[in-house]
Amino acid sequence: MVEAGGTATQSGIFYQNTIAALYLGESLDLRTPVGKPRIRSVRVEAPEHIDDVVITYDDHSTLFIQAKERLALRKATALLTVT
Repeated sequence: MVEAGGTATQSGIFYQNTIAALYLGESLDLRTPVGKPRIRSVRVEAPEHIDDVVITYDDHSTLFIQAKERLALRKATALLTVT
């Protein structure tokens, strides 16, 4: 059984940072398709209601990502919110 904290926590942080790195790489791509806003910022552990990864675009839209390595669903919930 995996202990809470320690290696389990580090594994989750690594997963979250990997997702953030994906969006950071996309923000450097100058070939952004027409009609798709460019990424303005990528924030990890943001002080938002969904705090794992927050992506802000040039058109002021925001993508909130709650990144979890393992997910136990009890009832349907929205895991991804775009505003």
